[in-house]
Amino acid sequence: MNKIIDCITELLNNVDYFSEIAAAVDLRKYVFDEIDSFKYPVGVNYISINKAYVNDYQQAYSILFIKWLYSENEWNLDDESITEARWAEILKTIWIPSHHKNLNIKQYSPLEFINEVTDWLNHNDFPKERIEQFRAQHSQASLIEVIDIYACHHCFGETENKFFVCEFGCGYD
Repeated sequence: MNKIIDCITELLNNVDYFSEIAAAVDLRKYVFDEIDSFKYPVGVNYISINKAYVNDYQQAYSILFIKWLYSENEWNLDDESITEARWAEILKTIWIPSHHKNLNIKQYSPLEFINEVTDWLNHNDFPKERIEQFRAQHSQASLIEVIDIYACHHCFGETENKFFVCEFGCGYD
């Protein structure tokens, strides 16, 4: 578990490096699993990527962060009007700092994680069979909380086959 904490702490403390590897991400090369279940004011936003696509924790977090940005902002994947160097500068000065200002990197209990996510998914009438599948797939997850936002959590972790980010709780949209 300390390896995840150490790697993500190192990545987030080196914004130059984080912005460089994040700017090089081409999301069209990856396949993601997603859950987007939100009924104001509570929800779950989950994105995962198969470990076969990724070399390490820092690359995984960078890819998932970029995917989250594109999904959250409904950006067009085919828009290539910006250079990689300019994109890295924008990530470094705007997007990375604005999304990581409430850093709270710490170990997060897999049991607490699946119970809380399950509660929010049940609240939002998410299909029961998908909830049970999620519980089974994440029962042995290793994860950390990266950002603590009032009543919302932003976690990064891994299962046997996937890396994932999950934001869940109350009060975000």
